[in-house]
Amino acid sequence: MNSSLLKRALPHLIAVLVFLVVSIVYCKPVLQGKELLQSDVIQYEGMAHQSKEFKEKHGYFPLWTESAFSGMPAYTIAMKPKPDINIGYLHYIFTLWLPKPINFFFLACVCFYFLALVLGINPWIGILSALAYSYCSYDPELVASGHDTKFIALGYAPAVIASLLLVYQRKYVWGGLLLAIFFSQQLIITQHIQIVFYTILSMGLLTIAYLIYNWQQKKLKETFTGLLVAVAAGLVALGASALSTMPLNEYAKDTMRGGRTELTRSTNKNESNDGLSKDYAFRWSYGIGETFTLAVPNSYGGGNNGKEIGENSKFAEKAMEARASAVNTLRINSSRFRHCV
Repeated sequence: MNSSLLKRALPHLIAVLVFLVVSIVYCKPVLQGKELLQSDVIQYEGMAHQSKEFKEKHGYFPLWTESAFSGMPAYTIAMKPKPDINIGYLHYIFTLWLPKPINFFFLACVCFYFLALVLGINPWIGILSALAYSYCSYDPELVASGHDTKFIALGYAPAVIASLLLVYQRKYVWGGLLLAIFFSQQLIITQHIQIVFYTILSMGLLTIAYLIYNWQQKKLKETFTGLLVAVAAGLVALGASALSTMPLNEYAKDTMRGGRTELTRSTNKNESNDGLSKDYAFRWSYGIGETFTLAVPNSYGGGNNGKEIGENSKFAEKAMEARASAVNTLRINSSRFRHCV
């Protein structure tokens, strides 16, 4: 029996070992005492410096800071990170107490591997898929620029979706428990509402697909049971993260994003009656051609650090030609579709 158990667990143990080794080798400079100069983290440290000085002097964080804009609530920048008793500490278990950014890549690998298993994918293919998800060109860019919480939120997203799949596979207890845990981790640890929103959107589309399928199979009762379990798990996660999400929601209503600020003129093109204008909100979204950078770094645009691919790279040259051809095809098809409509 023990031999049979070990045989079933062996691929998963190998997977974890592979993820650990690749993460450590990829981020080896961290173990040599080197540290990334992440622009967003540096800016955060500057904004939070006044609050941290106050904390050292008085023993608690202030509720207001003058280090950002003309002054703003400090609890959106620096506050007590967690209540004394919470499940946020599970994050350290999931990441094996690994240093940053090794823990980011390891977490993304493990969570995506979990999703692959729930989908019934062969474990060896799941390992390759998890590595592809964790090390696609976008993720190292997040680390380099200091978007740490975004990477962690993206890391947890596959596990959240996999837990919902378990619920819809009628594994209500394990699915509901894991959904509450992973969703609460995504909320508590990151507070990255954008990625949380995309995760919820994916879960909603998945739910619609299951509703349609089970309606065709005349099994709607199972879907509604799963939906109730999922909603309950989601409420538990929201309750666990209320300490951070509720003040943030309250503050957002009085900003240009909430559409109620009095600190900007009505002629501001970035505003609308309901918040930010669409053009402003999507200004940094991926374009059609830019999507190819997920597979080929620097194949589109570029940053302030100069080119990382040599001018004589034949592979990069072929990739750019393929990208241009694909973009033109998409534009032609899009134009034809508009004319048909």
